[in-house]
Amino acid sequence: MAERILVRHQGRGTYVAGHSAGHTLFHFFHIVPADGAREQPQTELLSFERAKADADSARRLNIAPGAPILRIRNLLRLRGAPVVLDEITLPAARFPA
Repeated sequence: MAERILVRHQGRGTYVAGHSAGHTLFHFFHIVPADGAREQPQTELLSFERAKADADSARRLNIAPGAPILRIRNLLRLRGAPVVLDEITLPAARFPA
């Protein structure tokens, strides 16, 4: 079953948003060039590593300290200029394969 995003607008109600790469991206990614053009950022994978959760990561992810985690670092660029350094930490147990 496909997951959907609920969108609530004051005075208009709540509805299920359709999925399109651009719509979903711009729902969360609010950085645009000065001319206001909506562009998808280019993503460069900087690193992908397996590690063990330190105390802070474990607390934030609600897992035991030392539990396996995945760390992902991406650099997002607009028109070639870096705009976001994305650091993602996930519990490895959620991705057994």
